[in-house]
Amino acid sequence: MTLIEILKNLKTNEFLLHSNMPMDYTPGLPMLTVVNGTPYYVIPYLKFRMTGEVDRTRVFPPRFVVKVCATNGNIVVFQDISSYKRFEKINFQHPVGIFRHAAIRHFSKASYQQKRNELLALMDRLAASAEDKTKFSGLDNVKLCNLFALLLEPSLKPFYHAIEKDFFETYIQQEG
Repeated sequence: MTLIEILKNLKTNEFLLHSNMPMDYTPGLPMLTVVNGTPYYVIPYLKFRMTGEVDRTRVFPPRFVVKVCATNGNIVVFQDISSYKRFEKINFQHPVGIFRHAAIRHFSKASYQQKRNELLALMDRLAASAEDKTKFSGLDNVKLCNLFALLLEPSLKPFYHAIEKDFFETYIQQEG
């Protein structure tokens, strides 16, 4: 099951539809963790608020995190992180950034989607490499880091670090 398929299936997942997550939350860029040799996608959910101005959509902090088995797409963890001590000073109702940030402002919708899909495909390969199903080369690593650096809203980096420290320090912080 590809990450694109997993994200599509999550839109109609009965558990998520009946959870306490409001409908206006959407998945951010997924991260990966490996537990006992099994890869899992860690997907922060955040919300956006359109302002009516081009490139001024407000980005809010991720409030929910879903962990999904990369091999079968099953949800194994659902968290509302707003009640966690390390997030107690975060106002989840206050925007932390603007979409589209400077690095991607020149992209068309199609160009952005192409870059995002390229990142998701690399995430699939990274997950497969965790199970020794494929190789993840040094070049793949550089591409993944560069795409994350390009696509991730800079103001979300502290949240990504807090949610999945190992992935952040390996693939996001080093930025290629």
